[in-house]
Amino acid sequence: MGRYDEEITTLSDDGLTAAQIVDRTGISRATVYTVMKRLRPERVKKRVTTSSYVTVPIDPKHRKQHANDMFRALERDRAGRS
Repeated sequence: MGRYDEEITTLSDDGLTAAQIVDRTGISRATVYTVMKRLRPERVKKRVTTSSYVTVPIDPKHRKQHANDMFRALERDRAGRS
């Protein structure tokens, strides 16, 4: 067991969130999440990631133009421009 395992586990079992444990103990957020993930994985919320590109049905007449627009947007992203 690690240095803070018992303290973090006790506070987590008491219903405190990771942020509350950090505020109360001064232990780093990364350490709190690491311990909680290892000892109480059901208590750690999974991060949900979404794509920044929205997919919508495209009218077949405009499919080529839409593809061209998407390629230009990707090229701007790679170049660091908006």
